[in-house]
Amino acid sequence: MNMITATVRYNDNCADIDFPCSDIYLYSKLMELHADDPNNTTLFVSEIVEPEELSCLKDRFVNLDELNYLAKRMDSFFGDEEIQFYEALKLEHFTELKDFINLSFNLDKYTLIRDVSNMGKVGREYLLNRDGCVPAHDEDDPKYAVIGRELLQSGTGVFTEHGLLFPDRSRPFEEPYNGKTFPPYLYDQRLLMGEMEYEGSTEYVYLPDSDMAIDKALKRLGAESPDSCSIILSDFSTDHKKMFDLFKSVLGSEGIYEVNHLARAVNEFADIQSLQKLSAVMEYADVSDAKSIAALAENLGAFGYAKEVEDYEDLGRWWIENHDELQLSMELEDYFDYDQYGEEIHREHSGEFLADGGYVYMECGHSLEDIIDTDEEESMAMGGM
Repeated sequence: MNMITATVRYNDNCADIDFPCSDIYLYSKLMELHADDPNNTTLFVSEIVEPEELSCLKDRFVNLDELNYLAKRMDSFFGDEEIQFYEALKLEHFTELKDFINLSFNLDKYTLIRDVSNMGKVGREYLLNRDGCVPAHDEDDPKYAVIGRELLQSGTGVFTEHGLLFPDRSRPFEEPYNGKTFPPYLYDQRLLMGEMEYEGSTEYVYLPDSDMAIDKALKRLGAESPDSCSIILSDFSTDHKKMFDLFKSVLGSEGIYEVNHLARAVNEFADIQSLQKLSAVMEYADVSDAKSIAALAENLGAFGYAKEVEDYEDLGRWWIENHDELQLSMELEDYFDYDQYGEEIHREHSGEFLADGGYVYMECGHSLEDIIDTDEEESMAMGGM
């Protein structure tokens, strides 16, 4: 959802940029502006098209990565939180993006009451904003009316266009954003979170993403390369320990960029069944490097996987049960040699029984060598362009 639109100017060129956005989109917009360094995202904002509540950012140089992070935070607002945010901005007279971002983490300290006719409702809304939840079954409890009445009688409410705003000055205003490295915030679903630490500072990358996102995180850290950082992977979004262990192994042997490339390939089918199949295909192909595994992931349909098959007889039965054109009549089942048929299938399809159970084979028209070699040739061709 578009939360912020800013007109950005560079020399005589200008472009409207919608936030939140990807780093690739932002880079493309800066290329449109013919910026000398599209990696430098601190540019002049001549207009805030929307929302007007952020118009204090116009006619000044703005860090567009900060603006993008703020837009992602705003996109997560629920209910009246956006209005609550704007009214708190006015109250605190904030004008810097650092303060805007930190305010988005402190909305629990600013309660907006839009209807004061029901004291019980006022009390529940106050506690819900402050604590994040209230019991669903006790809305008639008289304690809420007491809390609501005490809040209104406190005299701390500030009249706004949208109701009474109650700032909570008894709790400190937290500042998770230090103006340099962004605090952790998962905007959309990803497979992995990489925590990158360098000289006491920490940045977070959410994979898969563009390599540019990793580059920017390193720049904010002041690190020349990932090799200078301590990196920990966490928050794998599927329940598959073997695959997560693979990502950690690739991180140790090949680095965070290869983890990102592998995550991009795996992300196309991040359901548990497909991950189990990929794990089996990796064992079949006997590969452990990120490039080869990505090639297998991108060509997963070229492989067949029979999870419960243990021997030739199992294979023969599974093959017939899973190929409609081969169904046997009940009269012939007792006379059919499933074991011999399984051996024939095994020879024809270059299959393999796996150590932990299951069977992997090549679908007709595919070969393992073509899949991995094709991937390497394409990578070399792209590298030589």
